[in-house]
Amino acid sequence: MMNLLILCLLLKFSLTASQNVQELTCEEGTIRSVCIIDGSKLDSMTQQLKISNNSSKHFQLHLKNFRQLQSDLIVVNNNVRDLFVVNSTILLVNRTDFVDLTVQHIFIINSTASFDAGSLSSFKSLINFNLINSKISKINPCAFEELPNVTKIDLTNTSLSDDLVTAVEALENIKKLVCTNCKLNDEQLMKIVKSHGQLDTILLPSNAVKSLKCDKIKNLKLSELDLSCNNLSKTFQTCKIVSVDVTENKIDTLHIQYGTKTIEAAKNLISKIKCEYSLNTVEINLNKNLLTDLMCISSISTLEYLSINSNKFKNFKLYAFEQMTRLRYISAMDNPIYLSKPNLFAPESKSPLERINVDKFDFGYEKLRFFYPKLEEVFHYQFTGSCEKYFQILDILKEQNINFYVFKAPSCCRTTDCV
Repeated sequence: MMNLLILCLLLKFSLTASQNVQELTCEEGTIRSVCIIDGSKLDSMTQQLKISNNSSKHFQLHLKNFRQLQSDLIVVNNNVRDLFVVNSTILLVNRTDFVDLTVQHIFIINSTASFDAGSLSSFKSLINFNLINSKISKINPCAFEELPNVTKIDLTNTSLSDDLVTAVEALENIKKLVCTNCKLNDEQLMKIVKSHGQLDTILLPSNAVKSLKCDKIKNLKLSELDLSCNNLSKTFQTCKIVSVDVTENKIDTLHIQYGTKTIEAAKNLISKIKCEYSLNTVEINLNKNLLTDLMCISSISTLEYLSINSNKFKNFKLYAFEQMTRLRYISAMDNPIYLSKPNLFAPESKSPLERINVDKFDFGYEKLRFFYPKLEEVFHYQFTGSCEKYFQILDILKEQNINFYVFKAPSCCRTTDCV
């Protein structure tokens, strides 16, 4: 889509009197100014590139396919907002001639990079640094010093060395850390966390983190933590973090603490839930675990979304949902549950429940609207009854203006009524 919106024009490509300089001038496109320089088409990799833009507006500079690119050989005017280095090998050095560049976002993608000490110190306006799918051949531990405005760093698919971790420590004002598949371990994580009290968001899926102790991050006020697909095991505490994702680990006990509003904990080994008193949790996903009982989840009166598909539930206690007066969505498919009470999910006659996803009901569907006045949808994963029964239920729910969907329906199922 971006390619449709971007018009990049190279208006001038000429050698100056000195054969050591190539001057390139890019003009603004019709929608957004973007300048793309393809290194594979240049005469020499060691010549100085002097890149300018005739417009006074900020523009994006894309440098791609450079076999050897040194930052001290790039001269640009002072209105580059976004700098992209793609499919290249780049050496970033300390540039004393770069003063207060307006570059706010740097993206080094699918490249090999080397960083000297203070190699980014001239980018005083930099707020977002991204090193994605790249390899660091060398980095000075002081490479990222003097960058007071950087608030986000993304190191996705870039292996972390000790020197890189040390360099990241120097970024004192980071609020968001993204490091997907970086081979990050516990020691490296604690080293980064300890030096960044401003962190608000930590996204670390697909790494090697084995544990997270609340006392180690008590200086942080995290709004989001993603430790999905790591090596977490035994008990996990939510540490009062607003949104927590620990999907696909080996956790057996989940300890929910006050302040955590959203929990994604599917694909674990959870068989036990612990809760602090008076929780304010709103959403919980516990699909594909080993739960046989809701335990303290039943006491969370603020809960609006609960998904417990593919567990070991055989039945729910009579008053299991009595305190869930705000529950709007319940999904309990792929459980050997016997649902014998039509008001099971309705602790009172005016339940706010809008969607019910279960394998089947073992009671009549006629009173669903009475118990669930806001109900919009009933979803069954599989319907094992006869075709006659299926159409009977369909008609009953239609009379109540409730949609009925079945994933695995009988062969007689009408296409428009199946998922």
